Amino acid sequence: MRGITRVILAVAAATLVTACSKKVSVERCEIPVHISFGQFDHRFGVTEEEFHQAAHKAASLWNDVTRGEAIIISADGIPINFVYDERQARANALNTLDELKTHYQDALDSLKAAFKHVKGTADAFIEQHNAMRYNEDFGEVQTLVDISRVIIGHQQELIDNEYALLRFLDDEKPDNEVAGSFTRGEENKVEVFLIQSYQDLVMLLAHEFGHAIGVLEHVDTPKSVMYETGYPVEPEQVIKLTEADLEAYRHQCG
Repeated sequence: MRGITRVILAVAAATLVTACSKKVSVERCEIPVHISFGQFDHRFGVTEEEFHQAAHKAASLWNDVTRGEAIIISADGIPINFVYDERQARANALNTLDELKTHYQDALDSLKAAFKHVKGTADAFIEQHNAMRYNEDFGEVQTLVDISRVIIGHQQELIDNEYALLRFLDDEKPDNEVAGSFTRGEENKVEVFLIQSYQDLVMLLAHEFGHAIGVLEHVDTPKSVMYETGYPVEPEQVIKLTEADLEAYRHQCG
């Protein structure tokens, strides 16, 4: 009985290894991969032309390694779809509030400078008239001072509210939010969920293209294309395949 059991287990193990090998061979760097332009959404802050440029730039990173054989942009390939949901909406709100915060702060600084001038005028008037002549002119100056105080207080309150809302939205943001994905199956697709710049889009597409050609694992090196959380990209960062990316490619694709 034990002998039969061992035979059954051996056959089962061999079957499992064969099945896994077939699965790996199916997903192992099937190139070229054809990519097409799918659903575009202007709410992501890039133009459609920039979308196309980013896709070609991302493709070129892998094509330089594979002599132009990895990613082909064509009309009937795997679509790249922009999917607008709470992730991009939250990022847009944060960016808008940040711009408003800067606007209000600039306005507040201007009001404080104006207040300083008006207050200086009032102090000079009081000193000149021995602080005892409350005539019509002084009343007008004092009114300007009071109005300036009210406006400055209102602007400061707006700024405080903006800061509070920014903190709330930032606290509500999930850790390691998924910015994009590549889905392999009956409906192959690349999806873009969250970007904050053109640079982000290039990095995201290059990352998902890597998955599409068969680089299944992430790498641990920051600023690598296949790093799991490579967003947002710094404005001055040069997007390129690092040695870690190349090693991951060679490991999967030989």
